[in-house]
Amino acid sequence: MKKILMLMLCFGLLAPFAVSATDVKPDEVTVAKNFIIVVGQYPAKSNADDLLKKVKPDYKDAGIFYDDAEKKYYVYIETYYSKSGADYAVWWMKKNRPTLPKVWAKTIEVE
Repeated sequence: MKKILMLMLCFGLLAPFAVSATDVKPDEVTVAKNFIIVVGQYPAKSNADDLLKKVKPDYKDAGIFYDDAEKKYYVYIETYYSKSGADYAVWWMKKNRPTLPKVWAKTIEVE
């Protein structure tokens, strides 16, 4: 009994030192990434809207994503949270939906 109480006392005294909070530096913060399944890219929004109208009836999650760095509008049909899921979706779309234009996955950063 004394040994158990002594171990509990030692653990209680040493536990606060074992767990220490560390500051997170801004450059150590990782940005979350999502993957969109893209069926078209255009420099003009009007062209992207035309393609979106064609794919929207079949894909309810379809939308337009604007990339500031590349200055292009991307028409996407689905969003994934893992690269493996996006890769499988691209493979499946190419195999089972030949009517779609070129299909690929694009990485986007989530704010």
